[in-house]
Amino acid sequence: MKLVTLIFIVFATLLSACSSSQSIPTPTITATSLPTNTPIPTPTATPVPTIDVDGIQIPDPKITNPELFDLKNPNSPIVQFANAFGVKPEDVGTLIGQVKTGVDGKKIIFLVTGDLATTTDFNESGTPLLIAEQGKDGQWIWSQAWPVQLAEANGIRLEAPIDGTEYIDFAGKYFEKIANQLLLTGEVDASVVFQNFTADDWRRVLNNWPAIKAQLDVGKVPQGFNYDWINGNRAIDYAKSHGMTVRAQHLLWGGDVPDSIYNGGFTKDEVKLLAEFIVKIRVLEYNGIPDANDTNKDPSRVVNQWDLADEWAATESFPHDKWPFWLTNLGFPNAISDVSHWVSEANPNAEQVLTEDGILYLPHDSDVWKNNFMTLLKFVKDKNLPIRRVDIENNFTVYNPPKQQIEQQNLKTIIDMGFKVTSETTVVSGNPNAIWTYDPVRAPKVPRIEQANIYGDNLLSYLNLHTDQYGLGGISDATEWYRRAGFANANAMILDDNYQPTPAFYRILQILYNNLQ
Repeated sequence: MKLVTLIFIVFATLLSACSSSQSIPTPTITATSLPTNTPIPTPTATPVPTIDVDGIQIPDPKITNPELFDLKNPNSPIVQFANAFGVKPEDVGTLIGQVKTGVDGKKIIFLVTGDLATTTDFNESGTPLLIAEQGKDGQWIWSQAWPVQLAEANGIRLEAPIDGTEYIDFAGKYFEKIANQLLLTGEVDASVVFQNFTADDWRRVLNNWPAIKAQLDVGKVPQGFNYDWINGNRAIDYAKSHGMTVRAQHLLWGGDVPDSIYNGGFTKDEVKLLAEFIVKIRVLEYNGIPDANDTNKDPSRVVNQWDLADEWAATESFPHDKWPFWLTNLGFPNAISDVSHWVSEANPNAEQVLTEDGILYLPHDSDVWKNNFMTLLKFVKDKNLPIRRVDIENNFTVYNPPKQQIEQQNLKTIIDMGFKVTSETTVVSGNPNAIWTYDPVRAPKVPRIEQANIYGDNLLSYLNLHTDQYGLGGISDATEWYRRAGFANANAMILDDNYQPTPAFYRILQILYNNLQ
């Protein structure tokens, strides 16, 4: 600014000097524009092509997510679907857009398969392969359709157990796409948590019972004992990190009697005290309440549901090996009152569950089993125990398929007594040897298709009666519990050995999809 002023003064002085000596023509001043910056155009986002689905404009997934349509990628949803049914990816054809509404009122967009040549006794048409949901910013996001998304859209918990290896390897990413509730099938069993106890430890519990009981009654886990929480903690931490709730099996189960108790020579009265101890210890450890007496306890680890009685009717009907131990010492059915009371004291917020095997489809010679089961339920109702849910273990086989009408009728009988119902661990074995309740009655034409229909009929039976929870017995043939039971190649799960979807996977998707409005 100072330089400009100085130039102006010098110029004015020169003009003045010249005018005093001679006349100088006034110069013509031509205005010259100062250089200016050329504006840089603001880039405009190229609009993403959209498709119209029932009046909703949504990004075209072939543009935004081309990987979902890659027919050379073995993990793309179209290729996986084609492989499950033994057709070429090119044969799947055009996917059709459909709008559904979740229980929360939100719209969900699906791309489903159209008319296809059917496989034996199974119609693959109308299977949701892709799903678009709105994020918090309102943007639509496309992804492959997985059971957990459709379960949550239906407002139900879809649970499954997880194999120990699945916490640490790639399989975990599949588990969280299938289940939103983790089922503990052995991680907190008595024979696991108390596996380091000796007969002397149990005797110490009994000899100090007044002091032990006093601690249990105020919500404290007695210290000085070698509990094993490793498996339980790891499982619950996994569930917590993935936003899952937790249900645990086997507070008292005939297949879960620690040898140190079974062989300890204890009286019936002593066994009852030890039963109270092993029930309350586990429920207290995972009740979500801080315990200054237990420095290793993490109150963020919570079990939301506990199986109080597991397979008691079957045990009472077919006593064998160690299985009758608890009921022989505690009594059937009255022992359920004791267990329920212990759980209520240790965690009044936990949902109490009664679990039984086989009840939806019993063999022809099992009237005594059904009668014992109904006796147990009636006892619960007559005593007004806070047991609100009945879980049925559905261990089916393609060699003796259940009838959906019978399944639904038996479920309704339980519901009419005032209980919620859940499929506890539905599996459908494809191996004629991997069954124990049912004799083979026929050979299936296409085992995987028969399996898919059994899964679908079972799930539909529950949904028709407005269940809020459904359980699978696992996710993959690679880790199915049949292998641990000594049966190879049961192929009972909805993902195969390579974690690829089977027809049962798609049948479950279909049923959940069709249940939406």
